[in-house]
Amino acid sequence: MEGLPACPERPADGGERQAPDPVADESEDVVPPERALEDAGGDRDERPHDRRDPAEEDGPVLPAVEPALGPLEPRVAQVEPAPVLSATAAQNGFGISTAPLFSKDAASHLDDKLFPSATDAFVAKLKTRDVADMIANPQFHNTANTDCVSCHTETTRRNIISGLTSQPGVSFQQPAGISKVAAAILPKDKWNLRNFGWGFNFSSKTFTPTVTQRAANEAAESADFINKPSISPIPVEQPVASRGSDVHLNILR
Repeated sequence: MEGLPACPERPADGGERQAPDPVADESEDVVPPERALEDAGGDRDERPHDRRDPAEEDGPVLPAVEPALGPLEPRVAQVEPAPVLSATAAQNGFGISTAPLFSKDAASHLDDKLFPSATDAFVAKLKTRDVADMIANPQFHNTANTDCVSCHTETTRRNIISGLTSQPGVSFQQPAGISKVAAAILPKDKWNLRNFGWGFNFSSKTFTPTVTQRAANEAAESADFINKPSISPIPVEQPVASRGSDVHLNILR
């Protein structure tokens, strides 16, 4: 007797949650996840849900490279250690600036040694009172060993600090025959940093002619150099025409 073929299973109704068994009875039923058309993107938050809500714009927050300071956590400033000058550098004028003259109690420290441990006799005797004249003396200081602030403030520090006079042998010696700078045009206002020209005076709110002691000393040194016969006359052979067509050399004396 021949057996009848098995009838296929009927298709699942619209309300059923699982499809007919496509595999053997001993295998587990395949249950596909239920998805609606309006949620075609699944769980991906970065895609639009139903074309009404925009995608999320904020991405993941990256960790900070350095932890941010809290409201009660102060920031500590890093201060570089002061350089230690060598004896040779001090002899060449390095390390001298108007910085100590900006201290509030500078007037009470004018006799402090600038280089207490110096072995050179001249450097060892230098004091705070010598700073301004050292900076203003072109024989000691120039653009190679002087900072800009010192060059532009040595004269105003003299006007502010009472008794700021240097020891003998430090200040610039005025050349003979060269007039000194008029005291009226030396800068008086501490904010007047003009070395030469028209400087603004904050006290009178006007521009005034200004020449610092440093600029005046340089001008005097230059004028003295120009006035001196530093180059002696040297005999130069010149061609002198004589009778005929011959040209002879004659030494002019």
